[in-house]
Amino acid sequence: MTKAYSYIRFSTVEQARGDSLRRQLEAARKWSSDRGFELDDTLRDLGRSAYKGGHAQLGALRTFLDLVESGEVEQGSYLIIESLDRLSREAVLDAAARLFDLIRAGVTVVTLSDGQEYSRERLQEDWTPLVVSIAVMARAHDESRVKGLRVGKAWEEKRRLAKEEGQAMTAICPGWIRLVGDPKSGRYELIPERAMIVRRIFEDTIAGLGRRTIAGRLNRNSTPTWGEGRKAGSRWHDSYIQKILNNPAVFGRFEPLGLLAGGDGNPGMVIDRYFPAAIDEQIYYAAQAAISTRRVGIGRPSTKHQNLLRGLAKCGGCGSNLVFVNKGKRSSGPKLICGSAHASSGCDRRTYYPYRFVEPSVIFAVSKKQWPNLIGSIKTQTSAKQSEYDALQARRTVAMSRLTNLIEMVAAGGGGATVAAQVRKLEEEIEEIGAAMKTVEQEIKAAQALTPSIDGHALEEIYQQFRNLDDEDLARRRATVAQKLRSMIDRIVFDDQLVTVHMIGGGTGRLYIGGP
Repeated sequence: MTKAYSYIRFSTVEQARGDSLRRQLEAARKWSSDRGFELDDTLRDLGRSAYKGGHAQLGALRTFLDLVESGEVEQGSYLIIESLDRLSREAVLDAAARLFDLIRAGVTVVTLSDGQEYSRERLQEDWTPLVVSIAVMARAHDESRVKGLRVGKAWEEKRRLAKEEGQAMTAICPGWIRLVGDPKSGRYELIPERAMIVRRIFEDTIAGLGRRTIAGRLNRNSTPTWGEGRKAGSRWHDSYIQKILNNPAVFGRFEPLGLLAGGDGNPGMVIDRYFPAAIDEQIYYAAQAAISTRRVGIGRPSTKHQNLLRGLAKCGGCGSNLVFVNKGKRSSGPKLICGSAHASSGCDRRTYYPYRFVEPSVIFAVSKKQWPNLIGSIKTQTSAKQSEYDALQARRTVAMSRLTNLIEMVAAGGGGATVAAQVRKLEEEIEEIGAAMKTVEQEIKAAQALTPSIDGHALEEIYQQFRNLDDEDLARRRATVAQKLRSMIDRIVFDDQLVTVHMIGGGTGRLYIGGP
């Protein structure tokens, strides 16, 4: 039995909600049934535009083209589409190439809107349908191009009003913000009780609490989740805490979704002070810095933060992390021991270090002796990153100047393919430099945010207050101290009774701690 394939494409959510899918499916089924053909209706690109050809590179049409090229779609098969603009809205040469590739592979393309059939046999006898197809493709491309220009100009005007007058571009906004007034001319404002939650999330993160701990606290306190109706969650999740922490809208910045997801996006779309700020920018980067100082693969964190030296304490023999061992009330208290030796996996240093002596010794030594080293280290790191940023900026200026000269040459009628290739190469270089500048800028702000918000004596005072706190406040204070230690200390090496504290950026301190 001859096989027919229906290809259905539409580009907007509104079309999905409407009649587009049903209409295209029913028409394809009727056409196949009338001719006794077997229909495969699984080829669908729902929500893909054909204007730039993305559907032919990534979507169902690409899959079909691959099957045609591999021979899995047999010659003599039919591809049913509503009209040629469903196949492609690209420029005529590109759109025609899609059609010709299918025809040369032995596939007959059927357009239901006008009843045309494009096959090798028919076109060899009568080439006039090709003229019609090219006209249809040209019209489809022009319609998309004009629509794109109109939409682009409309969004350009929206961006101008947003930047210059603070006007909202859309009713869509983060969960702690609401739109006041008409979506076309309204303003955003903070939802006070939700903005307070955002601030607490950042404060807890800077203090050293993790996403799960923060989400758990919100759930225990019965803090209402955000959203309306079915969109309202039943509980807080650590993944949503992460989204809040990563969203620059908390300090007022608008960034396209592409940039937020790490894609190309459009840097020109970034608008500062677009949203009302729930926190200031320094707090945002302080939280990013706090997150970055947490080590990966250093053991499972305790919600009580019993081990403040987790991930910092290292065995002087094999370099493994020291693990926290607590055998309960009958033992002499928690101890630190080489994780490799404890697991009998290669290290023979089985010295047990009593935690009740180690923790206060490290904290007092760091708070009194090593604070100036930390501040100097942060300043050195920031200065080096600023120099790197300045060098990138200079490279970008030179590249932009060269690009301007080449574009002027092309506009004057000179150049040709060689110059066009140089233009593309420079555009790619400028894009790469811009991405690198953004990364370095974030690193500079993170380094600045690492400057401790408390001095060494305050760290010691917080530690001394532990005995007077209830469980929840104690966990938060211990998390704060753990976070501060990670921002200051690179590693703590235990070598028998000698303990060497290595500070970030240089500087060491030595302690002598006896065994149990």
